[in-house]
Amino acid sequence: MSDDFLQTMDSTQGKEILKPLTRYGFKVLAVSPDLLFIFKDTPAEAWFDEIKKGNKDPGEIPLAQNLSNLLRLAVLYMYGSVYLDTDFIVMKKLSGLMNVIGAQSIDAESGNWTQLNNAVLIFDKYHPLVFKFIQEFSLTFDGNKWGHNGPYLWSILDKDWRVFPEAK
Repeated sequence: MSDDFLQTMDSTQGKEILKPLTRYGFKVLAVSPDLLFIFKDTPAEAWFDEIKKGNKDPGEIPLAQNLSNLLRLAVLYMYGSVYLDTDFIVMKKLSGLMNVIGAQSIDAESGNWTQLNNAVLIFDKYHPLVFKFIQEFSLTFDGNKWGHNGPYLWSILDKDWRVFPEAK
């Protein structure tokens, strides 16, 4: 990983945030991502530039929340890997999963998913679908609707694209 990608967050605030983990012996480091480096050569680059210049309305939803949604996509696109929200407990091996997204809800009768969510993402490096989602985020960004640029984006777009098979 490039040194340009991450800078440590050695501030008192960063250390304080991590105290519950370090107190129990976990070796963790708070980092501040270099968004310009991560978004480079993706549709996120122009979107972020417009936000920084004040040419795009960030909306009422905290910008950090929307940047988090875009950041996870850009990192997955650049490096490929597994992304899990921190409130997940993994009970089975993930090694057999590839290019998948988690379902938030499933219809009890049919067994089909009804809502996708970006809390679980596993994708190969440079996966074209992840690029497409970065593109869609950048084109349809709405900072006034919670979830529009994150969890709901996946389900909304899949209704048009039908990329993800129904659960069975």
